[in-house]
Parts: sequence; C-alpha cells; structure tokens
Amino acid sequence: MEKIQCVIVDDELSILKTLKRFIQQIPQLELAATFTDSVEALEFIRKSDEYLIFLDISMDTLSGLDLAKLIPNKVVFITGHAEFALESWKLDNVLGYLTKPVFFEDIVGVLKRLSNFWHSDYYNIQVNSDKYFSYKHDDVVSKIELDNIIYIEANNNYTTFYLEGNVKIVPVAIWDIEKSLPKSKFIRISKSVIANTNKIIDDSKEVILLGGFSIKPGKAYKVKSKKSGLTS
Repeated sequence: MEKIQCVIVDDELSILKTLKRFIQQIPQLELAATFTDSVEALEFIRKSDEYLIFLDISMDTLSGLDLAKLIPNKVVFITGHAEFALESWKLDNVLGYLTKPVFFEDIVGVLKRLSNFWHSDYYNIQVNSDKYFSYKHDDVVSKIELDNIIYIEANNNYTTFYLEGNVKIVPVAIWDIEKSLPKSKFIRISKSVIANTNKIIDDSKEVILLGGFSIKPGKAYKVKSKKSGLTS
C-alpha cells in the first residue's frame, strides 16, 4: 500500500516535533515537509492535492482556517482551544481536529476517518516458533519479534504494539492476534490489553511494565508476573 504523504504546519516547535515523531511511528504515513510559516506551506501544498495536512488553526499572516479554504487537501486541524475547532467543521475537506497537547492515540483516532487509510485487512497471521509472528498484507510479509513486545492494546479494529523503542500499528483486531500468541508468554490483563509476562516488573496493584508503562488490570483478570507464577 502506498504511504500517505503528510505535511505539518505549526508555528509551535514543540507541537511540530511531537507530530513529526508520531507520524514516523505510523508505517502507513510518510512525512513530506514541515513548516512554521503558513504562506510558505501553501506554496508547497499546492504541488499536490494528495498531501494530508496537519494544520494549526492559529497561524500568523494566514490562519489555518483561511489556508484550508484555499486547498482541496484533507486537513486535520490542531488547536489549543476546542471552541475554535467548531468553525472548521464547516469545511468539506476537514477530517477532524487535535487539541493541544497532542497524544499518539488522538492522531490515530483522527486518521481512521481516511477511508483508504484502513481499507485493507491483514491476514495470514502466524507465530513462527517462539521467536516472532508474521503477517501478510498487500503481498508483503512483516515480522514482529515476540521478545520485543512489551504489550499490545486494542483500539476498535486496529491494534497498537508497544515495543522496546518503537510503536507499531496493525489494522487488525486484537482478538485475531491473541490467537497466534503463545499463552506461556502473553496474558490478557484487561479487556483491551495483552502483556508480555517477561516485561512485567510489578503486579501488586497496577501492572508495571518495562519502559515505565502502568496499566490498571481489569476486575475479571488476575495478573501475576513470571517471578510469582502466572494465572489468568
């Protein structure tokens, strides 16, 4: 599947850097350019109406709303004030908006509005020995090392893999992935989360995982680390 080319337009450098980092973590996206000046951005964006634009509403000289009116591109607005976003829904090319501070889950939720972004199903998911599992998508086989997984989390029809040093999004339900995971290494700790038992550091109250992740277990699930013995 061809990657979606993205352009970020925001005069706040911290937000720009955060969005850049998030986009680099999503395999279906590719960053084409970033701008802190909306006029310069407009000149670049006019090269292609295929760019997906992450656009700050409050920009000097040319506001985000005014810029969006000049282009046919799909736009995701960024704002520090949710009330400003109400005006944005009057434009046909707006997918949604992100409120500052921007979180990874927010950007994924908005991107689901792109019908061609999640159009393909993953299939042929299988575990190869105890080292990794593979899946085939658009005739491309990808692998994820089991030992690299800290935990995976369900978000509607896609699953987020929290790996050591990386995050990977797979547009397939967690239920299908769970069938392929070895039960000796993975345990469901809530309705939406499956954890690698080797990455559980503490399970006395909340489940503390490698990397500082803290997850509150569901009432219907009993969680014990490898050290104390695993139950479910």
